[in-house]
Amino acid sequence: MKRRILIAVVGIFLSMSPLVAQPIEDNPMMAMQSDYHVTTTKVDFSSASQKVKISIKFFTEDIEGAVGKKTSDANFESALSTYVGNKFKIKVNGVSKSIRITGVNISDKTTWGYFEVSDIAEVSSIELNITLLNNISGQENIVNFLVNNQRKVGTATASSPIIKESF
Repeated sequence: MKRRILIAVVGIFLSMSPLVAQPIEDNPMMAMQSDYHVTTTKVDFSSASQKVKISIKFFTEDIEGAVGKKTSDANFESALSTYVGNKFKIKVNGVSKSIRITGVNISDKTTWGYFEVSDIAEVSSIELNITLLNNISGQENIVNFLVNNQRKVGTATASSPIIKESF
């Protein structure tokens, strides 16, 4: 009997609590807990072009915070290139390579950065060391590879930033 009364009292108390009574989208404490931070990266190798093409999708707000520039700033693309060059390392066939930016596509919610590694005749392995947006708790970097008609997927996090795939 006492247990039922206690459960009823706790239920009434919780329903009156401002953290529980508000919908999630109106409740800043709950909204912070449900944030999801992720980049999606596509790595494609084309033997015809002899290039590894890399496309990275960021949430616009996250990448603006990381590079310290708004996407509307005139030098955002340069700042993005520097940031990615420092936070996204690539080895092709065991050899470190530098990437260069080839373009940016920006919307309110997402920002795509396009990069490439040139002069690659063939690919037997790719190793990525990704520390993009690691200042954000829970950040994940999901990578989709398409090399030599083989598809592979990997995930990099702050505690496990290296992905190595053989083809």
